[in-house]
Amino acid sequence: MKQNGALNHIEIYVSNLATSKKFWSWLLVNHLGYKIYQSWSNGISYSINSNSYVVFVQTDAEK
Repeated sequence: MKQNGALNHIEIYVSNLATSKKFWSWLLVNHLGYKIYQSWSNGISYSINSNSYVVFVQTDAEK
């Protein structure tokens, strides 16, 4: 069933992946029912169902 206004995914670029994982895992997994979907050296994604996910990707450090 299609839902108007529903998001498929959001990709967020972060400057500190470790800090972002700590905060967002606490919120998304512990309180909102998301599960870790994928994890790699420069990113992590969380999914609530097969149609919706959030991705965090480490950006290059500023020089």
